[in-house]
Amino acid sequence: MVKLTRDSYIKIALIALLCMVICAALGRCATAAVDMTAAYTSRTFPSAPDAPDAPDAPEAPDAPAAPDAPDAPEPPDAFESSLTEIGSHEVDPAEVRNLSIQWAAGQVAVQTAPDGECGGKIQVRERASGSAKRVRPLSMEVSGETLCINSNEAVWSFWQGCSSFASKRLEVTIPESAAGNLGTVEVDGASGMYWLAGFSCDKLDIALASGMLDTVGITVRNLVADIASGQVSLEGAFPQAIDITAASGSITVTDTGSTFPQRIDADIMSGEVVLALAKECGFTADVDRLSGNFTCGYETSQRDGRYVHGDGASSVNINLTSGNVELKPQA
Repeated sequence: MVKLTRDSYIKIALIALLCMVICAALGRCATAAVDMTAAYTSRTFPSAPDAPDAPDAPEAPDAPAAPDAPDAPEPPDAFESSLTEIGSHEVDPAEVRNLSIQWAAGQVAVQTAPDGECGGKIQVRERASGSAKRVRPLSMEVSGETLCINSNEAVWSFWQGCSSFASKRLEVTIPESAAGNLGTVEVDGASGMYWLAGFSCDKLDIALASGMLDTVGITVRNLVADIASGQVSLEGAFPQAIDITAASGSITVTDTGSTFPQRIDADIMSGEVVLALAKECGFTADVDRLSGNFTCGYETSQRDGRYVHGDGASSVNINLTSGNVELKPQA
């Protein structure tokens, strides 16, 4: 029997250790291979992107709506709508040729309506804020051919013990059958808002201490406006004469008629005055100016210090202390 030496034992041990290392390495390789296979088979690959949707066809635009017919003139939105009616009256238009309104403050609307809507009568309505018990009603009478209306705005009462200054509105509605041939319409206002529309008269006489006044769609042969202050817009046809006296404020006259007034007199202490009148015309303007500015949108020539346009037939006299006056053709 062959006896193994110590060197042989060492070699056998080394060979066994090497075999163990090789086996361990092969085991790790097999495990890695399995893991890689599992990882590969479990991967989620991105799908191909979906094709984009086709854009929707644009909708055809709506056809434009037909324009509405113009409404009849109505009082401005600034008029207070929450007032309560405290009195109404009817007057036979056959008894009235002229209208005179004295109103201290508040709102005034003078307008026209078809005879069927107002019963063929002149309708006078009064509205006020708060309790009617604290408001003295207007006074009204027909004197000669003139319908006179007074606001009776401020009243001292022993029972109330104080003065009543309620917010009041006067509404005068004239039937169309009587609105086309009035004589003199007079409006005298201390303050407030005034709106006149739709009638024709020989003369419109306006006196305003302060506030706002507008006219729409009126025909006035002779216009007289005495304005201490405030904002005034006068729109209508004024074929014969325009007389304006202004201490301050803003006044715009827009003549919608085709005839230039035969005479214009303007005495302006201060403020802004614009006169927009008929395009086809002839006038001679005499301007006496201490200060301020006068501008003219018509083509004119100078004759003896006056502005002459066309045949120079109509007379324009302007006395300007300060402020600005513009005379121009209507747009």
